[in-house]
Amino acid sequence: MFSYLCILYFVKTLECKDILMKNNEEKLKEFGARIKKFRAEKGYTIKDVALNTGIREKYLIKIEKGIAKRLTLNKVEKIIHFLNIKMSQLF
Repeated sequence: MFSYLCILYFVKTLECKDILMKNNEEKLKEFGARIKKFRAEKGYTIKDVALNTGIREKYLIKIEKGIAKRLTLNKVEKIIHFLNIKMSQLF
């Protein structure tokens, strides 16, 4: 079971890197909408996420709108860690 989870995480991480590297506008917008959905469902504000991840509020707004430039896997991991969601839930 552990190896399956590792492989799944690795594949989802590769998918995330692929989306981030190619700057696919449609995929980035879908990704941002999912982040916003999970944040809202958990009752967090942009400010809550910013304070707990170290990512600026303005940049988080851009992520949710799908217009963030140079979005990194590191930032994505900080957000999903704070929201307590899995990478696989975003794709």
